[in-house]
Amino acid sequence: FGLMMFVIVGTLAAGRILGLDAIIEKMEFVRQRPALKYLLG
Repeated sequence: FGLMMFVIVGTLAAGRILGLDAIIEKMEFVRQRPALKYLLG
């Protein structure tokens, strides 16, 4: 369980650093689900 959490947190941090979360936030799928915007930041 700990390793899985480490991988998830690392993936989210990498997306934030590389700017991938900004691209994902612009997708129609995320626009239709406001809860995902809170998850992505």
